[in-house]
Amino acid sequence: MQPNIPLNENYYDLSDVTVMEKQAELAKKYGVFGFCYYHYWFKGGKKLLEKPVEQMLNDKKVDIPFCLCWANENWSRNWDGGNRKIIMPQDYGNEKDWEKHFKYLLLFFKDERYIKYNNAPILLIYKPEEIKNSIP
Repeated sequence: MQPNIPLNENYYDLSDVTVMEKQAELAKKYGVFGFCYYHYWFKGGKKLLEKPVEQMLNDKKVDIPFCLCWANENWSRNWDGGNRKIIMPQDYGNEKDWEKHFKYLLLFFKDERYIKYNNAPILLIYKPEEIKNSIP
């Protein structure tokens, strides 16, 4: 019978910060250094699935290093083997859009838990080749 109740009612619910705290504890217990969250940003500042990482930012009790990976591609219906219909096209916009995106990212980069290399924040970009003029 569905739905199945998880052991000790440990639901995977990233809208609940206590779940995120438990995940961080469990990860550290088993040697995981940190988490990398997918970051979805589209023209005009449209975000998708941003709640977990924003909760991470706003709750210092989630005690584990983290970084972001910008999933810079079209949001399409391909998770179910469907027709890959584009739901939200990736459009990088103009300089105002870039500045707005950077200011949003800066909030995360300034967090003491944010993963850095040589004191510089790491931002992974899923498909850098898709960004015009980004690669010489």
